[in-house]
Amino acid sequence: MSRTSDVVSGAARFRVPIRTFLVLAFGGLTLLAVVLVMVLGFASAARNTQELLHDKVESLLDTMVARIEATLRPVEAQAHWIADNVASGHLSPRDGERFAQALNASLAATPQTLGAAVILPDGLGRYQQRGQVATFERDWSADPRWGAAARAARQSTGPTWADPVYTDEVRQVIVNIRTPLRHGGEFLGVLVQAVTVSRLSLDLSRGWRSGRGTPFVLYGRDRVLAHPLLIDHSWPADPGEHALPGLADLGDGVLPAVWDTDDELTPVLRGITGSHAARAIIDGTHHIFLTRTLKGFGPEPWTVGVHYPAEALAPQVRRFLLALVAGLAVLVLALVAAWVVGRRTCLPVQRLALEAAKVQADDLDGVNPLAPSLFTELDDAARSFNGMVEGLKERRTIRELFGKYVPERVAAEVLRGGGVLQPRSVEATVLFADLEGFTPLSESLDPTRVVEILNRYFSILVEIVERHDGVVTQFQGDAILACFNVPIPRADHAQAAVQAAVEIKRAVEAEDIAGHRLACRVGVNTGAVVAGNVGAEGRLHYTVNGDAVNLAARLETLNKDHGTRVLISGATAARVQGFTLRDLGQVTVKGKREAVAVFAVAC
Repeated sequence: MSRTSDVVSGAARFRVPIRTFLVLAFGGLTLLAVVLVMVLGFASAARNTQELLHDKVESLLDTMVARIEATLRPVEAQAHWIADNVASGHLSPRDGERFAQALNASLAATPQTLGAAVILPDGLGRYQQRGQVATFERDWSADPRWGAAARAARQSTGPTWADPVYTDEVRQVIVNIRTPLRHGGEFLGVLVQAVTVSRLSLDLSRGWRSGRGTPFVLYGRDRVLAHPLLIDHSWPADPGEHALPGLADLGDGVLPAVWDTDDELTPVLRGITGSHAARAIIDGTHHIFLTRTLKGFGPEPWTVGVHYPAEALAPQVRRFLLALVAGLAVLVLALVAAWVVGRRTCLPVQRLALEAAKVQADDLDGVNPLAPSLFTELDDAARSFNGMVEGLKERRTIRELFGKYVPERVAAEVLRGGGVLQPRSVEATVLFADLEGFTPLSESLDPTRVVEILNRYFSILVEIVERHDGVVTQFQGDAILACFNVPIPRADHAQAAVQAAVEIKRAVEAEDIAGHRLACRVGVNTGAVVAGNVGAEGRLHYTVNGDAVNLAARLETLNKDHGTRVLISGATAARVQGFTLRDLGQVTVKGKREAVAVFAVAC
């Protein structure tokens, strides 16, 4: 038996209450024990305080970055959605009324967006502003800013965050994303979506719990992009040369010193990774700056940060002094207060063990915060434990939010792989499903109704696909692309995919979806695919590619020609059993040189 096992079994055979031990042992070991406690307690307090402050700093900046992401990423997702619909032919900026409906739908999905505009190649266009029913038309051809925007969009391949600009339409500075709209290789115009600096400042400041600290975001090094003083969008009365105010223009007397800092910080703030902590002296008062660089939202990097008086660190310094005072007090009163000390030591440890058991059982919502303790070590342990629980809750929230924008199985694989999902080539079965007749239906409904129908329809499909261990990798308008056997392996992936296709067809036709009876077409094919993260740096999307994917989409479309609902390829048919299949023979499929064996599945 190992030494560790001996120790554990020995501890189980001999146990003594803390109070009894303290009363009996303190007499002879008081001096030695107190000295050791003071030394070890002081070192432990230093480590725990430093780790707690590091976690607090990182958590604070993580929260600020998350707020910015939560404000801007959905706008970027809407830009992709509109561009994809234009590329597929479902939308056209030349179709004024229908495109206006799409702009309204995008505004409904992203309440942080002030408005959206489309500029055609000739400089003419229209824009939709939140709170306005009408779509306004305008000639931007004489405006050099938007003319340059259109020219730049021709060279880009996707949504691009541009420099903040002042716009006369709303008399505010906006953070804007510009998206080229193309169909069949033809440039049709540029989509511009705007979030005001005041809204970004409001979202950054909302729920601020840091007390005396002031959050801010800098654009480049000398321009202020977000700040509580910008919430009322009083800047600028006259935009002049610069759309954004300079460091000294807001009235924040501390912010101009953000770059005039030194690194002679108290040791508890040294060693922070991923962020930067520095100190500046303003009118004899020390101020702490915590900053982090954020890229991906424009040509210039953003500096996300917060500043607060250095005296906010005073409680941490006082904890160090408490360790010394408590040690001396114990030395003088050790024998008299042994029973009290034992009791006060025992109860927090018991509470810590009880609450730790809840953490072990993954019952984070049932964990009660540990109360402060008279003893520095126990108080630090309680603070560290409470901070750990809050961190676990935040990480759980991040995982839950992550799972909303990424398929749950893919999210689990990414987290298990430490944030990396390696691309790989594998045999898989691909399912492509599309609503029948949804385009004319959507034209007759308002955007809110269309979104309601799509959300319910997608919920039905995702539930069925995931129940059969499939993963939905793409939502394309009113269609989905799902894959079986990657990233989660399943030996009978073809059988699972066909079963899912049959259930999808039946479920969609059987349910009254938001007051409408719908039908869908499904194509299923088995073959080699390449699965992995595709996209730009910092903005990746997990999907599958390959000829097998294209054939599944072609099979879905062939349902129109054969009056069927579910078509599968010969490669899939050879791998399934228990279904009634009707051989449609060798069918010529667009994009394939050779005919493909096609089978209809009886549903």
